[in-house]
Amino acid sequence: MPALREAPASGRDAAYRVLAENAARYPDFLPLTIDDRGLDAREAAFANAIAGAALRRWITLAFLLERVGRRPLHPMQPPLQAALIAGAAQLLLLDRVPAHAAIDETVEWTKRRVSGGASKLCNAVLRRFAGLVSDETIDAPSDGLDDLERRDVVPLDDGRLRVLTQPLLPEDPRERVRIASSIPRALFGAWLDRHGSDAAREMALHALVIPPVILNTAHASGALPEGLSAHDDSVSAVVDRPADLPSLLRGRSDLWVQDPTSTAALQVADVEAIGSCSLVVDLCAGRGTKTRQLLAMCPNARVIAADTDEPRLETLKKTLGAESRLTVSTPDAALRSHPGAADLVLLDVPCSNSGVLPRRPEARYRCGEDQTTRLVGLQREILRNGASLLRTGAMLVYATCAIDDAENLDQTEWAASELGLTLVHQRVILPDGRPGGRPTRYRDGGFAALLRRD
Repeated sequence: MPALREAPASGRDAAYRVLAENAARYPDFLPLTIDDRGLDAREAAFANAIAGAALRRWITLAFLLERVGRRPLHPMQPPLQAALIAGAAQLLLLDRVPAHAAIDETVEWTKRRVSGGASKLCNAVLRRFAGLVSDETIDAPSDGLDDLERRDVVPLDDGRLRVLTQPLLPEDPRERVRIASSIPRALFGAWLDRHGSDAAREMALHALVIPPVILNTAHASGALPEGLSAHDDSVSAVVDRPADLPSLLRGRSDLWVQDPTSTAALQVADVEAIGSCSLVVDLCAGRGTKTRQLLAMCPNARVIAADTDEPRLETLKKTLGAESRLTVSTPDAALRSHPGAADLVLLDVPCSNSGVLPRRPEARYRCGEDQTTRLVGLQREILRNGASLLRTGAMLVYATCAIDDAENLDQTEWAASELGLTLVHQRVILPDGRPGGRPTRYRDGGFAALLRRD
């Protein structure tokens, strides 16, 4: 694959490049980062639309491409895989892209980027794929999607179903849902085993949703600005127009972006007990979403926000540095300075992101035994470190945005057995909301547990 260091020539070029990089890594996809140097806003948005649709529906697109192309995609050169996936995404998933433009521009890109006769293959396969995609869509009921029982429809992220000219999806109903929603076999199988067929279907469809922007409004000190809709969760609100977010938050440090499930993680602890804390440590602070929440919930506490990533530490200092009660630190420094002293430790640990697939679509492809083994070891190391910070009687909140037992229930059982902590309360929240559903119903999946040092 040739080096691609020059600025992209177009939105398609930018999208195809990042997809080619990910095709070479499959299934270890990275979060999408589009190189938009030199692109105007429209082309940059187009690049993100193509790459986002392709990444979100990789399995669906690959399955259908292999049926019409009569050959597997994986052995092909990564840029050719990317071109076919991206071209198919435009034909099947992006309504406003003319078929001739999607095919012709993709073939031209392949001529420039892939050796051999790849462009001829690309042209032939995409033209067959275009013949598979009809102009017909079905407006599916928000509570049913019963037509997904058909083998000739593909669900779209807005709740409609795209009708195909041939019934190519699998005959087995469960396999059909899995392929149509682009969920890897191991992940879907785990959902079936743990939650049953109906819940697995709902989680698969949920993974197709374009997630809304949701604000935590629990600590709003004044009237909420216009442009928000009340969420089903009473302390959250949905931003009606995401483009308005900067103006909505201007001058409002009492509002911030946070999904209701993330907000609920700290609600496993008694609000009055949290409010009386003197020293609080957020040992995996990330970009500081829950750190903001801790500062609001613990008005008299000194809060230490720690993270291992230097850029995130700089972001914390920039966004929350004006808070006089906040200290930004590395985890090692926090562990050295405050052993056995904290009233509350929050561990929002690195995880598989299996509960937030609409926000992290690439994560679905990485879920597997090897990743779980690595994450479980890391999470236990963080649990051990967090427990060392607790004074007697203090609280530890363990949270993930995952929904599998290995990262959640098994970990709290281990912490109780190996670290001498008492499990007080825990809960798994399954994701909610489906394509075409109300944004005010949407929520991520996740887990939170309260443990105590007796």
